[in-house]
Amino acid sequence: MTLDEEIAPLPRKERFKVIDTFRKHLLADYGKTLMVVPDDEPRLKELQEANQSLDKSQMDLF
Repeated sequence: MTLDEEIAPLPRKERFKVIDTFRKHLLADYGKTLMVVPDDEPRLKELQEANQSLDKSQMDLF
C-alpha cells in the first residue's frame, strides 16, 4: 500500500500528520532537507504523490 492509498480515507488534518511523519522518517535517513534525498528514492515519489493528493482534495472543496 502506498502512502497516497493509506491517507485517502483519513480526514484532511490527519493526512497532514501522516505525511509529516513520513517526511520526517525520510529525512532522518538522508539529512536535513529533501534536497539531499536521491531522485531515485521510491519514498520520495510516494511523498510527492501524497502531497499532490492533498492538492486534489483541496480542489474538490470548490
